Amino acid sequence: MRQRLESAALAAAGVAVVAFVLSFALGLRGEERARPAPPRDPEPRPEIIAPLNSGNPRRVEVLNASRRSGLARQATEQLREAGYDVVHYGTASDADETSSMVIDRVGDPRTARGAARVLGIDSVVTRTDSTRMVEASVILARDWQADIGAEARSRRWWQRLPAWLRPRR
Repeated sequence: MRQRLESAALAAAGVAVVAFVLSFALGLRGEERARPAPPRDPEPRPEIIAPLNSGNPRRVEVLNASRRSGLARQATEQLREAGYDVVHYGTASDADETSSMVIDRVGDPRTARGAARVLGIDSVVTRTDSTRMVEASVILARDWQADIGAEARSRRWWQRLPAWLRPRR
């Protein structure tokens, strides 16, 4: 008797599990049918694709072309404090430049001029290069002094926040 009861309970549990799995599977298929398919766009709409130089923060790369170590990191800190998005910093492949410069990469020198002003660099040139995925490239040479941005570090902590985090007035 006991074995029959166990067999019946096991069969009932098996039927319940099968029913649950089946209802779950059918329920998923029903949701797919109930939702209309999104319309397909043959081409991306231009208003969805943001141009490379729009919005904030501005993307910049910092390259150390001098033989002094740590310059790119120091410049990166200064630019980030000023609200720039430094996406890459490191050593320039054509190292040993004599004068620092900021290169505009998108044909709109505003970002390059701003980065140059933050770092105290006078030379801003335009050399468009869409493969770099940045608005400006900073080339630090032997003439760049890291302490030029000291006034930025002397500001209060909330004034050093990136521009997109500062409270608006």
